[in-house]
Formats: sequence, structure tokens, C-alpha cells
Amino acid sequence: MRCKGENREMKPTEDKRSAVLSATLRLISAQGFHGTPMAQIAKESGTSAGIIYHYFENKEDLLNQLYLHVKTKCAEQVLTTVKENAAAENKIRQILRNIFYYYIENWDELSFAEQYENSPLIQPATATQVSKLLEPVIRLFEQALSECRLKPLGVQTLLTLSFGAVSSLAKLYIFKKMSVDDRVIQKELEAIWDMIKI
Repeated sequence: MRCKGENREMKPTEDKRSAVLSATLRLISAQGFHGTPMAQIAKESGTSAGIIYHYFENKEDLLNQLYLHVKTKCAEQVLTTVKENAAAENKIRQILRNIFYYYIENWDELSFAEQYENSPLIQPATATQVSKLLEPVIRLFEQALSECRLKPLGVQTLLTLSFGAVSSLAKLYIFKKMSVDDRVIQKELEAIWDMIKI
């Protein structure tokens, strides 16, 4: 993992705001919020403190913007391959699969998001924007519930059970450095689906 002591040259076409967000993500995933000062973010991103404060009011604003960026990117990629004309239950199963592989490939984003969601730093406006990103998924769960395809539990409970299980499964593979066998993964994800379906 790239994080400590790297002083990169900025490419002329690289967006400085994106460079700051990427550097912050790498550092916080490795060191946590309190172990990541703004000066280190500036060095890691190849910018300066002045550039950072041009784009972000303060560290709290930077973290809120990074969280929104991470959740938006995740939502877009997870929903991209879901077939529009598929049944609600098949869409949910595809989403669970997409989330697993997204987390495997973007562990730093999962690590940051989990730290941030359990901190008092998240601003109400940011939480509202992130909630809107989940609306398509919530509608799918509501549809599957109305079709009696899911256990009669609240949508938030079903989301927590299924997404939490997928997140834990991804972390198992990452921490144990387990090889990813698609056939095995499919069976494991089916077990998660079985947990919430009728």
C-alpha cells in the first residue's frame, strides 16, 4: 500500500482536488483520522496546504467531501451492471455480488467509510446526500418485500444484515489473504441471500 513518505510529481492533467482526496484516502486508511495531519496530506498529494484550503474549508470539510466521493463512486459502480429489466430479487443478488468485488478491489475505501461512519465528524447534509444514493437500492428491497421475496423485516434491517455480511466476507478475504475463487464466492453470496429471502 502506498502511503508513507511518497512525494509524487503532479501530472499536468491531474486534478489537484482529486489528488488531495486520493492522498487523504490512502493515508487515513493506513493511519486513521488522528494520525493524518494536513501537512502530510499536502506532501502525499504533491500539493500544498494552500491548495488544500482552496478546495476545502478545513479538515472536517475535506473528510466529508471524501466520504461523499467514496460513497458516490461505490454506488455508481455497484449499480452499473444491474440489468434494468431483471426481477427485483435478481437485482439484489447482483448488487450483493458487485459490493463484494468492489470492496475486494477498493479496500481503502471500505476502511475509510467504516471509520468515518462510526465517527462524530459526519455532517447532516453529507448524511442526507449519502442517503439519496441508497434510494434505488431501498426501492428494490421494498419491491422485493411487496412481492414476498424477502423475510418480513424492515428495509434497514435487511440492508444491515445483507450488506454487513458482504462487508465481513470481503474483510475475511482481505485480512486472511485468501484467493478469490468465483465459484466459491458465488456459493457464499448465495448463503447471504438465503439469510434474507423467504
